[in-house]
Amino acid sequence: MAEEEGTALHLRGSNSLRATAALVAEAFMKETPGAIVVVEGGGTTRGLKALLDGTADLAMTSSALQQGTLSRATAEGVELVRHVVCYNAIAPIVHPDNPVQSVTLRQLEKIFTGRIVNWKTLGGEDQPISTLVHGPASGTQETWRAAVLKPGSVLTPRAEVLNSAKTLKRVAGNRGSIGYVAAALVDDDVRLLAIDGVVATPETVGEGHYPVLQELAVVGRKGEEGRIAPFLRYFLDAEKGQAIVIRVGLSPAPATGEGKP
Repeated sequence: MAEEEGTALHLRGSNSLRATAALVAEAFMKETPGAIVVVEGGGTTRGLKALLDGTADLAMTSSALQQGTLSRATAEGVELVRHVVCYNAIAPIVHPDNPVQSVTLRQLEKIFTGRIVNWKTLGGEDQPISTLVHGPASGTQETWRAAVLKPGSVLTPRAEVLNSAKTLKRVAGNRGSIGYVAAALVDDDVRLLAIDGVVATPETVGEGHYPVLQELAVVGRKGEEGRIAPFLRYFLDAEKGQAIVIRVGLSPAPATGEGKP
């Protein structure tokens, strides 16, 4: 492993990938003499900005690269290379005592655009729906909007903007709340809401049945592949990084590590 000694990398970006990447980085450093890998969150948008600013070696992303990012990279003479490292289910969550067990994608669209405002409409209690969404820098929000909202639809202005940790806390304490988070983050204080009868699990994701999926990826600059190659190989190794991916409840990457642009 001599070629890997002295590896120093800074990853920044998607909060959906941060914890898993940190576990992989910790394992990588234990096996790689002299390696230093720093992992920070902040959201997909911030990660890509740091990559283009030269303050990060890899951006962690939870959505496809947007045209604005690609245009900026082109203007700066940078070609971005994206490597999918795992898949994640984005799941609606509710309070454990909420009697509603499943909704359709169209019902979700109506909830998050403000056209369904009471749980009674969905067969639940006569209680207002408190809608929670992620901020605009979040790749999770981009994934949710693309999968759930119709083209041209906008989120209800009554929605409260919270990150994943605060969404989990709010839903756990409010019977009327609904939010969405990475399924791997869900604990016993909240309950996964099925979509069209399908609950987000590693099995339903792996079998292609669950409808709201993120490609979690790391993005680097073309020409710097040599620096990131040892860590990327480790992340995509079925017995190393991918074993960690499975352990934390995510789904493994495709064999090539290649995803959508």
